[in-house]
Amino acid sequence: MPTLKKGSKRLLLGNPQFVIFKPGAKFIGNYGSSPGPGPPPGGSGGGPGGGGITIPMNWTHLDDLSFTVRTYMTSFIINDIGYLGTGTLESPRTYYSDFYKYDPATAALTGIKDHPIAKYGATSFVINGIGYVGAGRDSVGPRKDFYKYDPGNDAWTEIKELLGIARIWPTSFVINGIGYVGLGTPVNLVDFYKYTPGTDTWTQIADFLGSGRHGSFGFTYNSEGYVGLGMNANGTEYYSDIYKYSPGTNTWTQLNDFPGTARAHSISFMINNIFYMGMGLFSGTETGNTTREFWKYDPTTDVWTQLDLFLGPARHGAIGFVVGNRGYGGTGLSGITHYNDLWQYMP
Repeated sequence: MPTLKKGSKRLLLGNPQFVIFKPGAKFIGNYGSSPGPGPPPGGSGGGPGGGGITIPMNWTHLDDLSFTVRTYMTSFIINDIGYLGTGTLESPRTYYSDFYKYDPATAALTGIKDHPIAKYGATSFVINGIGYVGAGRDSVGPRKDFYKYDPGNDAWTEIKELLGIARIWPTSFVINGIGYVGLGTPVNLVDFYKYTPGTDTWTQIADFLGSGRHGSFGFTYNSEGYVGLGMNANGTEYYSDIYKYSPGTNTWTQLNDFPGTARAHSISFMINNIFYMGMGLFSGTETGNTTREFWKYDPTTDVWTQLDLFLGPARHGAIGFVVGNRGYGGTGLSGITHYNDLWQYMP
């Protein structure tokens, strides 16, 4: 059983697997081990699966992050430290360049050197202890610049810009020390590129096999890249298809579709070779409808399994990262409500 925060209130519901532990939570409707009516604590129904819920012990609400509420941040992990920054406030539209490091062992959030560009919708990845952040949108429009961050000297250094057109919300993954970046908007992009740090060069690879999109997830398993879900440029199409990229043959292969509600801008992380994905936007554009669904995917069997709903409010555009065997998710947007909360997930 996870350790409860000091001052938390706990309500056992007959089944010791389920407990309410958020301080000051309002208990509405039936929150027992069987579904029942009523919205989640602190939020409204929350899209698909947003009615009666069970309250799982997997999610723990940590202290809120001590920066301005926002959405569409970017994050990466180096040596069990989470790095997170940039992002936007939808109204009034505000662009952020501040960056932070979060140590889960001490729950300490510390400011680091600001990113050189105030932006949102960037992508990020890590190669050999260096963080790479690029693309996104600033106050002028979409961007294609890329910077690398060295935690040893707390410094950002500009590298070669991404090939192709400037874009927002691209997807990325890393295979054997090579970074892969593609998709995005302002139009329905399918192009993909690989980055070689040793030569500071980008090279185009095979186009993505599915429709052009943005807000997709990306992860690596067994030296192959996985990309799926997302939405088209004007928010009229949401996708549930998934593909894997094999660098040895420079080919994409379609996998089983995601069986849940098609969505974009979900959070995701990998724990012990199992991919976890949830929340996200399932209709409309940036302030559309969001969900609290949470799923896991086994890439060895190509099978998805639905898990208990996320305990906090529904949202999209949140960050997700993993340290050890624990996932972390937070910030984001639901309607016009922005968040700076942080949650911990234990499988």
